[in-house]
Amino acid sequence: MTRLEDEGRPRCSFLAVLLCALLGAASGALAQAQEILYSMSPNDAWPKGTRADGKLTALSFAFGAQVAGTGARAQPSAAQDTLLLIPVGEPVALWFRAAMTGRFLNTVLVEFPFAGEKAQTRAPFAVRFTEVFVTSVQVSKSSGAAPGVVEVKFKARKFEIFTATQDATGAMKPGYPFNWDYAKQSSF
Repeated sequence: MTRLEDEGRPRCSFLAVLLCALLGAASGALAQAQEILYSMSPNDAWPKGTRADGKLTALSFAFGAQVAGTGARAQPSAAQDTLLLIPVGEPVALWFRAAMTGRFLNTVLVEFPFAGEKAQTRAPFAVRFTEVFVTSVQVSKSSGAAPGVVEVKFKARKFEIFTATQDATGAMKPGYPFNWDYAKQSSF
């Protein structure tokens, strides 16, 4: 045998072990897959989703905060656009109406429950936006069989973040919450 063949066996064994480890991790990650759901305040006339809990499905969600400066020089935080990507459907007209009329929505709740789970008392992550102003609605569709999507951007006066962790029995236990009021520049 040549030296290259001798080095190849350990390398192939290492790659086989690595592949098995990655497949095991991927199957564990799939077991913990999460959905993105959203719902509106009961005071807002909004259609219910087809799920038993009436929540609507989103395809993607992006939310963040940015503060300029640090320490004593930090400037007040400002609301950034939150992005909700949803499939084309009945709610699209209502998002457009909110954007075009400048009407505030009372609340928008976005949750990340485990995929395929029945209604839970608490999702691992949720954020409730209050006094929501829709800043942009864009509908897009490419040719082919892919469905159309709607990109909704909005700002809120307040937000509340809720987290939860799963204990050894599988029950969801409350985690660390956080809330912020942009008008008061403080937690509430």
